[in-house]
Amino acid sequence: MALNNCSFVGRLVADVEVRTVGETEVANFTIAVDRNYVGKNKERETDFIRVVAWAGLSKFVSQWFHKGDVIAVTGELNVRNYEDKEGKKRNTFEIRANTLNFCGSKAKSDSSNSSKPDKPTSKSDDFEEMDDSNLPF
Repeated sequence: MALNNCSFVGRLVADVEVRTVGETEVANFTIAVDRNYVGKNKERETDFIRVVAWAGLSKFVSQWFHKGDVIAVTGELNVRNYEDKEGKKRNTFEIRANTLNFCGSKAKSDSSNSSKPDKPTSKSDDFEEMDDSNLPF
């Protein structure tokens, strides 16, 4: 028995690219995934993982995810073999997505925080304090 299943959580490095193969829509995107350890240069290394999503997943990812968004991808690892322009045999690895999930979004800049309304400093008119001394717990 063989099992080909892998999961990654990372940030989209660019907006999703969508194309049509035959009558089926396919989305291609790359996510940046930080490694769990620090490299020789004392910084965390990052892997860039290519992902392919077909049909319904393609529509979903292209509609809801954009550059900088954090996404969880579960799928199977595929190896594609090809010849480059010089006739050299090459291969590339990519994840064929089976599931895609939201994991948050890119950090908002300080300018977007300034547009948030300030927390109210006084009691709201529709709030009424209640006496909790006669509660059964």
